[in-house]
Amino acid sequence: MSSVFSYSLIIFGALILGRLIIFIHKNPSHFDLFVGVLSSNQGSVRICNQGAYVAKCGLNSRTADGRTRSYETGKFLAGQCSTLELPFEAIWGEVWCDNYVFIAATKRIFREEFNAPSVRCYQITGTTIHPGMSGPHC
Repeated sequence: MSSVFSYSLIIFGALILGRLIIFIHKNPSHFDLFVGVLSSNQGSVRICNQGAYVAKCGLNSRTADGRTRSYETGKFLAGQCSTLELPFEAIWGEVWCDNYVFIAATKRIFREEFNAPSVRCYQITGTTIHPGMSGPHC
């Protein structure tokens, strides 16, 4: 009885995989979604907020064929850290951080470009008026 169940699961899995391959073939623009889910990363950027302000950071990346991706941390407070993963196929990256100087107004703390793959760690420090950063060493 259990072998019949096992074979049924194998056949069901093969049917699902076949449908996924057909879907990707018919909809190549959706391939990035599946690549992002199925592939691992090849680096990351970790940012820790040690400053006396609310921050927002982001990561932009580019692949060899020119595709770009952008990620943002959202707002995070002092004492919090955030990690942004580089896609597996990334060859270039740019990390940036802003601090909120007023409700919806931000000021750039830093922006840095780098070649991927890379693992980078930053600490943002200071105050709203005088922000600072250290990094990219982990």
